[in-house]
Amino acid sequence: MKRILIVSFLFLAVAGCSGKSKGWSQGERDKLISNCVEEVKKTPGVEESKVNGYCSCYQQVLEKKYAKLTDMATVGEEALSKLAEECLPLMAK
Repeated sequence: MKRILIVSFLFLAVAGCSGKSKGWSQGERDKLISNCVEEVKKTPGVEESKVNGYCSCYQQVLEKKYAKLTDMATVGEEALSKLAEECLPLMAK
């Protein structure tokens, strides 16, 4: 799951340069979910059929917590991991 966080941070670096400050755009949502899916699929033993639901959940949790994507720029890895844990039950169903 650390890969997800790394991808999130990389995405934030790019998004932070865009100057947008009116919340998450659909493109930002889609990009985060897409990056999450790519990284989670690399995790051994993950059921591919559950990845999209998990990543969609993760994106929604992040957006609820951070009204603007750029608000996440200073968030630590531990905080993002804790938020990602909210969606882990979706991987077990």
